[in-house]
Amino acid sequence: MNTNDTWSYRKGLSEPQADWRTIADTGLDTTWLTGPGGFGFSDNDDATELDDMLNGYTTVYIRKSFEIPAGSTLRAG
Repeated sequence: MNTNDTWSYRKGLSEPQADWRTIADTGLDTTWLTGPGGFGFSDNDDATELDDMLNGYTTVYIRKSFEIPAGSTLRAG
């Protein structure tokens, strides 16, 4: 992950809709927050500091679009 990349993220106050991982679900990115890669709290080494996470929520969902070059082979695992 390049720390200069912008990611969409959602604080885990509730679960996102079931299909949040799918490519067809592009509307989510307009309602999610955005920030540079490197998420965390309380240790001062994160590009996106989640300073309201402690005692506020326990999960952060992150997503980013990417392209798979034509002819690439994908493997699970």
